Amino acid sequence: MNQARDKVTGEIIDAESLKHLYEDGLSEYECIDEKCKIKLLPCSYKPTNKNRPYFKTYKGDNHKKTCQFSLYLKLLEKARKRALTNYELEDMPFPTKFQRLKQIDTTNITSKTDDLGQEQSRKSAVRRKASGEFVEVLNKSKVVASISPIVDFYLKCPYNRNTELEIENESMLYRYWFKRIEKPISKGNYKGKRIFFGRLHAGENKITETEDFMDITLYECEGWKSGSRQKLPKQQINPFIVRINKTIISKNKLSRIKNEIGYVIEEKKNAFKNDEANKKKAFIFFLGEAPKAEDPYVFNVLEGALVSRYTQILPTKN
Repeated sequence: MNQARDKVTGEIIDAESLKHLYEDGLSEYECIDEKCKIKLLPCSYKPTNKNRPYFKTYKGDNHKKTCQFSLYLKLLEKARKRALTNYELEDMPFPTKFQRLKQIDTTNITSKTDDLGQEQSRKSAVRRKASGEFVEVLNKSKVVASISPIVDFYLKCPYNRNTELEIENESMLYRYWFKRIEKPISKGNYKGKRIFFGRLHAGENKITETEDFMDITLYECEGWKSGSRQKLPKQQINPFIVRINKTIISKNKLSRIKNEIGYVIEEKKNAFKNDEANKKKAFIFFLGEAPKAEDPYVFNVLEGALVSRYTQILPTKN
């Protein structure tokens, strides 16, 4: 599981936040379904762990039969093979609206309780801040503050991409919100604001940083130039670049982005190392703006709304 509820604060915690929470001490966690609340164990959350953080059930424990999360996973299995019916979609917690959350300021938090209560209040606020880009997914409004569940629905429900999604007061079908970055630039016809996606290089040296920006060079480019006689690697011609403005996002969010990119690159390397050739690729997905005429190969990410996945992207099914 990639989400759990903090038993102390009641907040929904994303597994990616565990590495940040680890420094202040982890809490106790349970299933996000109020009617299930099975105890969950946080895993792979230490900075030295290379695998992606996650939650799992304790040995011998199972989710309740009525658990919404379990039902959701079963529906996702069906969704890869056929279109989900309107009846199935009615109570399924898939995102229909993206809405950003305001940053939580922990510097002026006060409490009228004793010192222990103040410390608990501070830690609660830190946890909320670390996971502050997420809204409860299992809710009637189906509103999310991260593109992560939106990307997951797109990937896992190829037959239901005719479902409507609202992003910043603009509504269109899932299939039209997502736009793959590909060559040549004229083929892409990139316009406006979309959830763009492209392939990552296997090497992390394709990520560069300045004081204000982080640039991610994608595998997609206009072409490749052969290496020299010394058999140097091929070089990209006009590669597409995804740019993140570091000055407008938190350090935690930037760290989460870097960690997640590292996870998918590691998954790709392990698959290659273990000779597990498949159709999966390392991708990044981001809510961003199309390149400007003066800088036609650079996409700008909106407020750090970027996630990574090692996945196979199935074509949209009608």
